[in-house]
Amino acid sequence: LFESKFPDKDNRPCVGGLEWIQYQLDNSCTLDEVIENNKKIRVIPDIIPVHYLICDSLGNVGIIEFINGQVKIFIGKDITHPVLSNDTYEKSMNDLKEYTGFGGQKPIPAKWDNISDIIAKASNMINNYNAADSNIIDYGFNILNEVGSPGRTQWSVIYDIKNKNIYFKSIQNKQSRTISMNNFNFSCRNNIRLLDIQNSTSEEKIEKQFFDFSLDYYRNYLKILNKAFEENVPGFPKISIELLEFQFNYPLKSECNKK
Repeated sequence: LFESKFPDKDNRPCVGGLEWIQYQLDNSCTLDEVIENNKKIRVIPDIIPVHYLICDSLGNVGIIEFINGQVKIFIGKDITHPVLSNDTYEKSMNDLKEYTGFGGQKPIPAKWDNISDIIAKASNMINNYNAADSNIIDYGFNILNEVGSPGRTQWSVIYDIKNKNIYFKSIQNKQSRTISMNNFNFSCRNNIRLLDIQNSTSEEKIEKQFFDFSLDYYRNYLKILNKAFEENVPGFPKISIELLEFQFNYPLKSECNKK
């Protein structure tokens, strides 16, 4: 969300936009806790700023954005359709009113052409879901397929929060694979474990395909990632050696919370 403008510097500890996600996963069990914990930290912008669509195992949905230096939170009746893309939620919902079935006359397109089309297609498919006709996981992937880009979408993910399962597909492997969170020990005393989602397969238990984090692997990964962005994303800034070094060594700075 390039319109994001984050709060000014204050005395709170700060995290990056993606670190915010990890912080909330580490410290929050419910949407209410996410909202409360958000008050304790300040988000600083990453190279590409983001906004957040949140769901907990109780079925509560929330959206958090940072607009004009203020936190905007949508919960409960504020969320008419739980769909988010690269516009503010408010703009997306206003645009949605122009489409058939949502108050307007513009037809739902067979193929999307802009962000408003993406919101309309996804919202329409959510409204038309019938549990008797479709498996909800397969239907979720169908939605993501309809609003994705075949040559660009690197992965698609469905989170079954209540049953603690993650279903995913990748551009190099279209087969659905499943990660069961119940099969992992999340003690911070254990080694950090990684999965190559492009090259993982459905032929072997996914848990056995995870491997231990190493600094060399992470360093090489970041170099490849940054090079890909520089070559393929117009206007992507050149990242300094100093910032890259900070990224390389950041995982070594984390500590296990023994509480």
